[in-house]
Parts: sequence; structure tokens; C-alpha cells
Amino acid sequence: MDRPGVEIRRAAQRDVPGIAGMLAEAFSRDPVFLDRLSPRQDGLRVLAGLFAFELEYEYIAHGRVDVAVDGGAPLGAILMLPPDAAPVCGPVHRARLMRALGRSFWRLWRSEAAVQKARPVFPHWYLGYIAVTETARGRGLGSALLDRAVENAGEEAVYLESTTAASQALYERKGFVPLGAVPRLGRHCEVGMWRPGVVTR
Repeated sequence: MDRPGVEIRRAAQRDVPGIAGMLAEAFSRDPVFLDRLSPRQDGLRVLAGLFAFELEYEYIAHGRVDVAVDGGAPLGAILMLPPDAAPVCGPVHRARLMRALGRSFWRLWRSEAAVQKARPVFPHWYLGYIAVTETARGRGLGSALLDRAVENAGEEAVYLESTTAASQALYERKGFVPLGAVPRLGRHCEVGMWRPGVVTR
């Protein structure tokens, strides 16, 4: 893998702005995310607000975030929640999210509800997001981040949703199997994917 100088480490609250901006840029052309956004809004700004909220209140607070950096700038990241993570859905959090998302709030809220409803009932780590910057692609960084996600889960199962055919192919190479299409409110759907864990009797 050609990534000299790149370090993959656990993220902290200080990393939130950089990771949120990187994720917003990475997903700004994703068809599933484009379905969720109001055409009247600045998509990059809305997505940056969404990811900043989820990083601060969910993934860093209650889960695991690993970031790939080169000289401080984030090149990629994975965001995971453990099997026992409780959802963040209180009125204060919802109000903050509404302010961040504006017109796109209800589209994103309903879409996320559909995603959560489709998650398997078995205990699992949830890999919410994985992304690499445009300039870092083709260097094996996405594969390395996915390896870190599997390592984080240990012997436990991992579940994720794939939004593109290319990402699905990568996940399948890492041992994930497609379960089916996740019902969506927009024109595009995601594919739920599962990497089995060790089952003890």
C-alpha cells in the first residue's frame, strides 16, 4: 500500500471539524445522500453540519472513530458504534440537529429512521461511515480503514450499508455479504451488508 507518512489513529473531539468537512466533501456526490438533501440548500454545508453533530454526540462520545492523517489533514475516516450504543434522540439533540440541517432535516430524519428499522436484530458493531478524500484514493487507504474497522469489532459481527457498487465490491472482498436493499424514501437505495462474528453456544 502506497501511503508513506500516513497515520491511522483514534480521533478525538478536536478532530471533529476536519473529519466532518472531509466526510461532507466525500458524500456530496453520493446519490443516496443527494436524495436526502433539499435542492434549495448548500449540500456541503448541510452535510458538514450533519457529520459534525453525529461525530460529536454519537460516534466519538459513544463509539469509535479512526482517522487517517498526513501532517494533520484528514485523508479518510471510519465511524463505528458498538452493539450496546444507545441512540441519540432527545429533544435537545433534535433541536440542535434541526438548526444544523434546516430544510433537509425531515428528509434526513425519515431516511435515517428507515435505515435503523432495517438493521439486523443480532448484536453487532455498526459501521456508519467510511470515506477517503479524492486525492487519497487508489492508495489502499479505504482498505486499510476497513481492516481497522474489522479489528475494532474483534470477534463481534459488523453491519453497514453500501451506497455504491464500488464500495460494495470492497466490502465483499473483506468478508461482508449483501443482505438486501434497504427501503428508501428517495430514488436510490443502499444495500445492507453483514460480516458474521464468532457465535458461541
